[in-house]
Amino acid sequence: MMSPYDFVVQQLERDTTTNNTSNPTYVYLTRPGRTLDYYKTAKAIDWQNQVLRTAPMQDYTLSLTGGSQNTKYAISGNLLNQDGIIINSNYSRYQGRMSLDQNIGKKFRAGLNTNYAFTKQTGIAPSQSTNSATTNIMYSVWGYRPIEGYEVDILNELFDEDVPGANDYRVNPVVNLNNLHRLQKIKNLYANAYIEYNILPGLKFRTSGGITSYNRTSGSF
Repeated sequence: MMSPYDFVVQQLERDTTTNNTSNPTYVYLTRPGRTLDYYKTAKAIDWQNQVLRTAPMQDYTLSLTGGSQNTKYAISGNLLNQDGIIINSNYSRYQGRMSLDQNIGKKFRAGLNTNYAFTKQTGIAPSQSTNSATTNIMYSVWGYRPIEGYEVDILNELFDEDVPGANDYRVNPVVNLNNLHRLQKIKNLYANAYIEYNILPGLKFRTSGGITSYNRTSGSF
């Protein structure tokens, strides 16, 4: 990430105009004591370091299989929990599966196979944007002013007064992410069962049925 000095030099090189109050010369060099050399020692803000984190992951699986001459079964469960590398983001999944085959006397046989999964995701995708590329969260991470010490508390305020709001939607990425509500829940159920009857040697009657259910809810604010 750029140092305060490199950032200001880059802004001045991008826009050399001096005819309005939004040009870099006015923003960075007109306040008392703010020469270009001042930014060589100005305190920097590493927005990337503020937003990204080391994200642990937990993954647990348990399975049981067994049976007897008349019964066979398999049961398994999985729990996955992973924090996102962006603050205030997480993904978790809970999944269970069971299969059963059972002989009922000499004529009947029945079976069941079912799988259920529940997933929950919070936080925003790094690439998500709406009507402008500047609403992309990483645009603010890499393009927000990395300099402390202005009249506005840039670390804790959502808006930087020197960002032109007409067509530039950069905001403080840390405040933005900590106050975003993004939640998605998915419930997925799949189950089928059968029953089989031996009518005669070489002739069987079998009937089966199943259900598939998918439910998704999401919220954002």
